[in-house]
Amino acid sequence: MDPHHHNAPRHRNASQTAAVAVHHVSHQTTHHIPIDYKPAVRFYTKANKDLSLTIRDGKVTLALDNPSDHHQHWIIETFETVKDVFGIPSFALVNKATGQAIKHSTSPGQPIQLVEFNPDKPDVSVLWTKDGVGFHVVRLVNNTRIRLDACIGEHGGVEDGTTVGLWAWTEKANQMWATTPFSGVRFYTKANRDYSLTIRDGKVVLAPTNPSDLYQVHDLVDFFFSSKRFKSVDLPKRFISVDLYTLFEFLVPIDP
Repeated sequence: MDPHHHNAPRHRNASQTAAVAVHHVSHQTTHHIPIDYKPAVRFYTKANKDLSLTIRDGKVTLALDNPSDHHQHWIIETFETVKDVFGIPSFALVNKATGQAIKHSTSPGQPIQLVEFNPDKPDVSVLWTKDGVGFHVVRLVNNTRIRLDACIGEHGGVEDGTTVGLWAWTEKANQMWATTPFSGVRFYTKANRDYSLTIRDGKVVLAPTNPSDLYQVHDLVDFFFSSKRFKSVDLPKRFISVDLYTLFEFLVPIDP
């Protein structure tokens, strides 16, 4: 990653580099839920909205937006107990296809790395915070002067294959990021519309509708066409042999 593509950084107060203590206490209750069942987001930069953050050949890059590519699907794992110097809770960005989290690079100007994600013991090197709404900066939880950065190449732009790394704040669009949820649906039966399809104790069942229960939020494409979603679920034979459209006549979009 060529550090010369940036303007000189505008440094902020040195106290922003203060170390952040990671307190391993109870995290949000969704951390025990397998990644396959969590809603994902698209992660992209203001510098080129046609590109999405992805993993390609074991590296974090930008690629042309493709919703069917699960390497472009990211899970945001929030840790309320780990905050930056401004008191903003941190988060990890975990890839749905690989289960890996993006990790701080060894130094500014270097590509960010990937590491297996452990939600029970998150290392500070996989934690980030954001500043702003809409398109916002993403910064290291333990050094808020350093931002997530889409490297501007030799031709002066952000394109398919652009490397993602770290750099000091430059006020450029390639350091502004946004997320967009992938739409989800809930499945329920005409026999009782107050119950939704969910997974409980490894089995597919109906349960009282609860919008905050991520087991009740389904990706429509995954649900019908991916065996991975139910690989570890005990499905009754009669359930497999019956068309889902016969059992579940209604699909309701889940608002982001």
